[in-house]
Amino acid sequence: HPDHLKGLPNVDVILPFFVIHELPGVLSGFVIASIFAASMAVMSAGINSLTTVTAVDFYQRIWHKGKQGPHMVLVGRLGTIGWGAAATFGALYADRLGPLTNAFNKINSYLGGPILGIFLLGMLSRRAKGTATVSGAIIGFLTVCVLGWKTNFSFYYFSFVGVVVTFVAGLLLSYIGPAPDQEKLRGLVHGWNFDSPTTEASRRP
Repeated sequence: HPDHLKGLPNVDVILPFFVIHELPGVLSGFVIASIFAASMAVMSAGINSLTTVTAVDFYQRIWHKGKQGPHMVLVGRLGTIGWGAAATFGALYADRLGPLTNAFNKINSYLGGPILGIFLLGMLSRRAKGTATVSGAIIGFLTVCVLGWKTNFSFYYFSFVGVVVTFVAGLLLSYIGPAPDQEKLRGLVHGWNFDSPTTEASRRP
């Protein structure tokens, strides 16, 4: 019944319109409850991950080494409030990116490529180092931002560009300075098999 959809502002409101106006009351309540439950689960997991990374990988490691207990709990709570506010603020402007599906794809096209490039460097290269890899990811992200700003390329190409630039830049930067400790890479790089000490000992005459 396409005539029922006349006057809807955009395609994103079709589902809530259908749930409210077409489904029976009980089913409508179940669907609304499930949407809220799924949203809360995804948001809580995302905010928890962001807070953990901020508190442990940055705050505790860089600024306050060795801090434990109540202090880190307080930092975690403040981080949760901060990231929750940032997510809420971003959601207020999500409608400016067009339909939700396109908005997700646009955001993912900027971030997905550099993230995949980081993983590929870690799995495929013996030479990749942490700082160089993160620097390559930043270069990849900035490259994609310039493409989005200065060109008319479809955003579907951004992820590919981000992967290539991140991988190449991270690999080249990794050749600056000494190579990583090869023993620390044991079993982490794809296709690079190490002989265990037992096997090496058994080969000795």
